[in-house]
Amino acid sequence: MHRKLPCLLVFILVLASHVEAQTQFWSDNFEDAGSPSSGSRVVSVAEFIACTSPTLSYFKRTTGAEISPIVFSGFTGAKFWAAMDIDKGPGCGANNTISAAQSITWSGINISGKTGLSFRGLFGANSAALFQGLPFLPAMDSMSIAYRINGGAWIKIVGMYSNDNTASGGPLGFDLDGDRIGDGGSYTLGNNLSEITAVIPGTGTTLDLRFNIFVNNQNPGAMAFDNFRLYSSSVLPLTWASFNARKQDNGIALDWSTASEQHTKDFTVQHKTETGTWNDIAVVAAAGNSSSLRSYNYTHLSPVNGVNYYRIQQTDLDGRESFSDVRMIRFSDVTQRFIIKENPVVNGVLKVQVNQPADLFLYDAQGRLIWRQQQASGLISIPMDRHSKGIYALKCKDEVRRVVVQ
Repeated sequence: MHRKLPCLLVFILVLASHVEAQTQFWSDNFEDAGSPSSGSRVVSVAEFIACTSPTLSYFKRTTGAEISPIVFSGFTGAKFWAAMDIDKGPGCGANNTISAAQSITWSGINISGKTGLSFRGLFGANSAALFQGLPFLPAMDSMSIAYRINGGAWIKIVGMYSNDNTASGGPLGFDLDGDRIGDGGSYTLGNNLSEITAVIPGTGTTLDLRFNIFVNNQNPGAMAFDNFRLYSSSVLPLTWASFNARKQDNGIALDWSTASEQHTKDFTVQHKTETGTWNDIAVVAAAGNSSSLRSYNYTHLSPVNGVNYYRIQQTDLDGRESFSDVRMIRFSDVTQRFIIKENPVVNGVLKVQVNQPADLFLYDAQGRLIWRQQQASGLISIPMDRHSKGIYALKCKDEVRRVVVQ
């Protein structure tokens, strides 16, 4: 049976590609620098992580290494925001030491002259957890997004609640009809973050955005979110004609074409793995102006072993962009960029087999970069005896390995 959706709660789960004819004008991907892109971010309680070994209580930007054993994927950049059992607080106190309801507010985002506004963000929740639903009101686990224009009333546009409306609880899911119950199926959140798009009706001069969360669920009841963005409508000066990907020798050959172009600047070839995030791998100059079929190509010489996704981002001279469809191709003739030979590390030396030239990064449990090296192929040894025992993360491009030092 179909249910009628309130006009302010219309949003679409985006699985593969961006919505066409939209221009991003604001973002916060929770990195250490450049976030948010404009305006201010105010957190209701200072970031914290407590009850370590294992980690049980946190509300913090993280690389993921410090919240072991829960693993999230599908986030962008080095950091995302994670939360679990907030009410124990930064001192790892008893339940209800602080409120389990916290928020993040962004203020002063300029929307002058912009129309057709929309919000996009990535959200996840540990699939092994059962979250409290309506029977626990007001102590129900949830995440939501609200906005206001020109200082007006707050209006909720995205909500995530337990799929199970009983005292047993259930997984967290997107709520499409505003009844504060997750809608299950493909709308269920998991450890691989999913993107949501929500329409923001109206326009004005300034926009404020607010993220609300309630979670007093203990391990494994973790939630995660990342890469909040705002878009406005635009008419893009390009018509896509085709986009194809095929295996060719030791790489993936990509070719695409346009039926017409006006004031186009370039094409950025983007790649991601099955659980990774989009990465720019090449930039190809565009025609600029054309009323006939134009063809382009690029060969990716370092696909991963397994599933590879590709898309093309077109950018015009005004900074507006559009995206091709997504293409998937399996590649089985290459190996992983690096392999950890002994994990956990017990003798103070981390041994890594590097299968192709790589720029390796090693982060500690707090997300701090403690070692970096450009390395040719071969077996390398990284001294770990001067570092404390715990969880570390070794990263190369979109490949991340968890390292345990004992």
